Parts: sequence; structure tokens; C-alpha cells
Amino acid sequence: MAKCSLCGATIPKGQEIPVHDLSIRATRTVVCRKCEPEMARIVQAEIESPDLARGLIFGAGAALLSSFFWYSAVRVVHSEVAYLAVIVGVVVAQGVMYGAGRKRGRRLQELSAIFTAAAMVVTVYLIIRHLAVETGVSPQQPLNWFAAVLAAWMKRDPVVLLFWGFALWQAYQSPAVRRLEPPVTS
Repeated sequence: MAKCSLCGATIPKGQEIPVHDLSIRATRTVVCRKCEPEMARIVQAEIESPDLARGLIFGAGAALLSSFFWYSAVRVVHSEVAYLAVIVGVVVAQGVMYGAGRKRGRRLQELSAIFTAAAMVVTVYLIIRHLAVETGVSPQQPLNWFAAVLAAWMKRDPVVLLFWGFALWQAYQSPAVRRLEPPVTS
């Protein structure tokens, strides 16, 4: 038996109404039949009138801060820390949502994914540039050199792409609209 996330009542097995949320920060949210209309209002309110300008500003700030954190971690440990890309995606998504007034929706998903991709590209460029300087290569390299180094890196360690993909997926899924599912039956 589960407890209702709104009223705390015990819900008999098979009567739970789950709230669908794919965010990495999501907790299992279920409501009872009595609270279903209230949860439907809450979910609807999450998509109404997002403040896109503030979402843009907070998303850009979150992208800069998380990018700086990732780059700083690489400088400290002297190695690429690919899993930090996922943190970039989560932080950017949360920044966009917070700035938009704790809202969700397709436009916020797109904003979050764009800022996450931009933050990852800039950070990876800075990481490659830093590692090149550490090995004695001039930082004044053309962009095609950067692309060649990135391609060689991906060939050597393709798991990094999984982390980047998961970061983009999290950035896109976190601001997705939550929805009520039909009751779970066993």
C-alpha cells in the first residue's frame, strides 16, 4: 500500500494514481482518487504562463556555473570527468524551470536542451584546450584541430557520448509536463 502524496492517506493496492515524471530528481508520486482533481490542477498550473525571459536568464546562468564547475573539476583532477556532463544537464534544467516560475513545458524543455548542449560544447572546447596546453601544444589552434581532437577522443572513449546523451536527455526530460496515469492494477 502506498501513501497519497497530497493528503497522506493510505491508498489500497490497485487504487494508486501515479504522476508520470521522468526527471532524475523525481520521487515516486501517487495520489488517491479523492486528491486526483487537486493533483490535476497542480499539474495544469505547472504549464500555465511560464516566465520565458527569466527562464532564459536563469538557464544561461546555470549553464555558465555548471560549465565552470565541470571545467574546474577537470583542471583539479587533470582528467576528463565525463559524468559531470549529466550534472550540467540537471542543473541547467532546474535553472530554466526555477527561472520560469517553477514551470514545465515544451518550450522550457527546448531551452534547457539548447543551453545544456551549448554548455557542453564550450566546456569540452575549454577542456581540450587546457589539456593541449598542459602537453605543450599551442592554444592557438584552428577549429578543425579541435574537431579532430574531439573525434579522436570519442573514438578512444565512446562511453563519454553516453554521458553527454544522458545529460541532454535529462535536460530535456526534467521540464517535461507531468501527467496523471490511470490507476495501477495488479
